[in-house]
Amino acid sequence: MKPENRPKIQFEGREYDDYQATQKQRQIERTVRKLKRRKTAFEAAGLTEEAEAANIRLRRLNQEYKAFSRAAGLPEQRERMRVAYPDDAGINRKFLEKRSKSGIIEANTPKEIPDVRKVCDLDIKKYQCITQDIRTSEVIITDERIRHIQERHPNDFERFSGYLKEIVEKPDYIISDERPNTALVLKKVEEQGEHFRLALRLVTPADNPDYMNSIITFMKIREKEWNRLPRNKNILYKSE
Repeated sequence: MKPENRPKIQFEGREYDDYQATQKQRQIERTVRKLKRRKTAFEAAGLTEEAEAANIRLRRLNQEYKAFSRAAGLPEQRERMRVAYPDDAGINRKFLEKRSKSGIIEANTPKEIPDVRKVCDLDIKKYQCITQDIRTSEVIITDERIRHIQERHPNDFERFSGYLKEIVEKPDYIISDERPNTALVLKKVEEQGEHFRLALRLVTPADNPDYMNSIITFMKIREKEWNRLPRNKNILYKSE
C-alpha cells in the first residue's frame, strides 16, 4: 500500500501511518532497554540520584508505550524491552575478567552487558581508614563517569587511564572527603612525573547489594595542588 493510502492514527498531536507506528513502538522499546542498562550502571556505581532519574524516565516511557500501542491498535511486546543480564546484577564476570593491560576491561562486550567496567581489586584493609565496613574489593568505573571525566578534564582519561589501577592499588595518600564513604586518593606516577587525584566511592552493607566500589572522578593535578591537599585535608593513610 502506498504511504498516502495507509490508515493513519493521531497521537499527541502527530500523525502516524501503520508503518510509522510500528517504528515508533520499536524506538520506545530500544530507549527502554538503553535506560535499563544505564540505570543498572548508575546503581552499580552508587549514583542514586542518577539512577532515580533514569527510573522516573523509565516509568514515563512505559506509560507512553502503553498509551501509544493502544492508540495505534498494536499489541504490546514487552519482551522486547527486557534486558538479559547473565548474572550478578547484570555484570557478566566472564567479561569483567577480560581486562586490558591498563586494568580496564575491553569495551567490546555485548550490548546486553551494562556499561560498567572493572578497574581492579583494592586492598580493603588499606581503605578501612575511610570506613570499616567495605563490602567488596572490586572497583569499577561506568561509561557515564568516563564521559563525565572526559567533559570536565579533557584528555586526562585518554592519556592517563592506564594508571587508574596503580592509583587505586598503591595510593600515596588517602584523604577524607565530605561525601560519605568516599576516599580522595592521591598518587604521583614517577615514570610520568605527573600527579593524580581520584575520588572513590566505597560500598558498605548499608548500600544496595548491587553496588560496587566506583571511581567517581579522576584528573591530573599540578604540583601546587598536590602540595596543598595534604596540608589542608585530613590525611587518613600515607604510603611508607
